[in-house]
Amino acid sequence: MAAKAPFFLLTSALVFFTACKAENNPNPSSPSPERPSPHLVDAETIETKELVPAEIATVGMDHLTGAPIVLLRDLQEGRPVPIWIGIAEAQAIIRGLHEIHMPRPMTHDLLAGIISETGYEVKSIVVHSLDQGTYLGALTLQHRETGEEKTIDSRPSDALALAIRTDAKILVAKEILLADPDFEFIPAPTGEQVVRVAGLTLVSRDPEFASEIDLERDEPLVKVRRSTGFAAEFDIREGDIILQAGNQELTSPNDFFRLYLTLGEEEHLSLTLWRDGMEIELNLPRDDEGSGEGIDI
Repeated sequence: MAAKAPFFLLTSALVFFTACKAENNPNPSSPSPERPSPHLVDAETIETKELVPAEIATVGMDHLTGAPIVLLRDLQEGRPVPIWIGIAEAQAIIRGLHEIHMPRPMTHDLLAGIISETGYEVKSIVVHSLDQGTYLGALTLQHRETGEEKTIDSRPSDALALAIRTDAKILVAKEILLADPDFEFIPAPTGEQVVRVAGLTLVSRDPEFASEIDLERDEPLVKVRRSTGFAAEFDIREGDIILQAGNQELTSPNDFFRLYLTLGEEEHLSLTLWRDGMEIELNLPRDDEGSGEGIDI
């Protein structure tokens, strides 16, 4: 009986606390107008900030802290934006980038499904503040029929994992872009890398894959898993292999990302693609109006 005493006391304390809470708020599931949901965010406060569109580019590690980082790309000036996240959230974002569908819904898949089934869609997510080293975010839901919007508090990592599953617009406050934090980005191992940039989703393929497409190559390959929007307009297609970019042989998606970030305004990246047993030469310009400052990755 002695071994069960702590558990009994803990259970009793929880029951007592729950009863007291219910007495003070007899209907906690229905907040009154005087006590709105603590999860709602003042959308007008966020709208006063200067927000910049961004895209999820890739996930890696910070060599300085050992923590996972998701790299966003500022779509106005091409700058990389690091957001430190947790391991579980990094794995969720990586699954989304790789378009891995689990047999049973994981947390962010479940959340996306619940939002859709209740008649809403994720209109946008925003990383709006940096408070003493902590990033603050929110997501805006819009009802498909009534147009009603709700802006809900969220960790940026969860919001980003949701955005990648719903194709929601991503916005970042200008003040975060100007923070310029110290970090040393370490990409994932070559075989696990995935990069999204300019409408391209790039993944790595083992050298043995080269023989399957009649290509002689002893190094890893960079394959276009998806090409949409901007990249598709320049005739880059799903299934293409990017052999070279800027006269440099590519061996990982991160090679492409690093080169693309260094492009200045009105510059383009010369590409050599392998498609249907033939080499094809293309030029891919920047997909924004600014100039990239580059990043050591």
